[in-house]
Amino acid sequence: MITSPPSAEALQRFPALARHSRTATRLHPRPADVTMHDSHVGGPLLWPADEPWPTCGDKREVEDQVPLPDDLVERMRAAAASRRAGQPVDDGPALDRDLRRAVGGGYTGWIETADGRTVGQRTLWRRHQPRNPLLPVAQLRAADVPDLPRPKGVDLLQVLWCPAQHKGPPWGPVVRLRWRRQADVIDPLTVQPVSEVDHPRYALRTCRLSPERVVEHAPLAELPPRLRQEVESWNANYDALAVAPGWKAGGYTTWPTTGFRPTPCSTCAGRTRLALVIATSECGGGWSSGDREPDEPTGVLIGHYGAMRIFVCVRCPGTPFIEDIQ
Repeated sequence: MITSPPSAEALQRFPALARHSRTATRLHPRPADVTMHDSHVGGPLLWPADEPWPTCGDKREVEDQVPLPDDLVERMRAAAASRRAGQPVDDGPALDRDLRRAVGGGYTGWIETADGRTVGQRTLWRRHQPRNPLLPVAQLRAADVPDLPRPKGVDLLQVLWCPAQHKGPPWGPVVRLRWRRQADVIDPLTVQPVSEVDHPRYALRTCRLSPERVVEHAPLAELPPRLRQEVESWNANYDALAVAPGWKAGGYTTWPTTGFRPTPCSTCAGRTRLALVIATSECGGGWSSGDREPDEPTGVLIGHYGAMRIFVCVRCPGTPFIEDIQ
């Protein structure tokens, strides 16, 4: 069964939209126990015991605390008292300069710790030592997710990432994809490596999937100019009706931050296809959220309450992919 979108009324008004429709599979993750043989979010992967587990050695963001000299702390407290009393702080510019100098590069501010100390804060970029095993994000079986774009001969996508903020673009977790045939995994790994989690909301709750196939229509940015103008005049919120929210495979995506931009393959320069959306929230635009599904079932937070979109080229060897966070 394929579910009609909230934009069905738009299709009645503008039949030309039918030429710009696609199916997508909404994943509807729900917290539950899973096995390595299931399609899931955040659970164990069907991984060959003799295949090395991927690791990350890239620089990632680390928050550091720097003890401050007593005389500088006294000046800070005196300045704070002056501000509370409504008095000017003559030492302000010099104090800020000396504070930044004491903390060093990457200064972001200062805090009072639970034990009463005043410390400076800074952001550093450091590599994992040793390299950090990647964290399982999702495992999708083609049998469960019919709209998953995939290379010929494979029926399983595994997504892993390093749960830390890394230098971009794109800024965020380092992502790796593994494509394989389930039947080839004869001797699976039973004890999987543990990842060091720097960013708590990149650690996902284990969720079972309840896939639902839906029809989507192209967002305004991907419609022909005349049709776009007609649809936008009818309903400025059309994109929210046409494109499903939440975790999904295939279909369309919107571009709320940058506006539409092409996603050419880095190898052949051809057009890529949307493989997976990893979303903070499941709700939006009048789309059903499933059987009392929680708004944030996986616990993940992408960007500013946004989503990571993964585009793949299934034509090229190695299946190149692009990440985009909005």
